[in-house]
Amino acid sequence: MLDFIGFIVENTSLTSDEKTDMLDDFCRAYGYEKTLDNGEEGIIPNPVTKKEFANERINDYIKKVVNTARRTAAEEAIEIKELKL
Repeated sequence: MLDFIGFIVENTSLTSDEKTDMLDDFCRAYGYEKTLDNGEEGIIPNPVTKKEFANERINDYIKKVVNTARRTAAEEAIEIKELKL
């Protein structure tokens, strides 16, 4: 998986606090939870870090966009011969 958050951290002029706020806001927008109910022991810390979570969401988005574009191109390339009775 590509490290988009690492790239942003290393290649932007944002301050450390601004980068942290951006990551927090992104994760909040996608429903990240700091703790999880594991159903047995109760509430536990989320084993997925915010950075991992954000990278997964960004990867999911890129895959969705590319697959949609490919599907659209394939559908546009198909010539359907309509049945005439």
